[in-house]
Amino acid sequence: MASLDWSKCPAVESVPGRLSGAWVFKDTRMPVSAVFDNLEAGATIDEIIEQFDITREQINAVLEFAARSLDTPAQSHAKNERKDGAPTIRKYTDFEEMKADEYRYWQSRPPHERLDAVDEMIQAAYAIKGWEIEPDVPRLQRPFVRLPCPWS
Repeated sequence: MASLDWSKCPAVESVPGRLSGAWVFKDTRMPVSAVFDNLEAGATIDEIIEQFDITREQINAVLEFAARSLDTPAQSHAKNERKDGAPTIRKYTDFEEMKADEYRYWQSRPPHERLDAVDEMIQAAYAIKGWEIEPDVPRLQRPFVRLPCPWS
């Protein structure tokens, strides 16, 4: 799901204030991912239509878009790389747009990957303070690390 560029699908939209910017069917609060999750779990399209307030045309549009997107040949990251091979840097117009994009990214990651990232940040904070993490102390019983905020 995360590899598809949903911004090119006319049947869906992402509104930062609606479901934290997740891709939803236009004019609804129904996440596109719910259709794929239900199909993966064995539900039929008729059951999804019955359970959620979406039409067969909306589901078909999303499924056709996903099929077309997956059928196109890989473009060797042409969108994300410059000719010299360096990744491009996205420029945001405001802080809220950046936060929404960051939130969408982390929501697309599996929980174990998010927890690994948190653990890595905790280890870095302990290292900055010069503390050592005691191996037998559970995560929630460790002392809280407060680092100075550079922008305040």
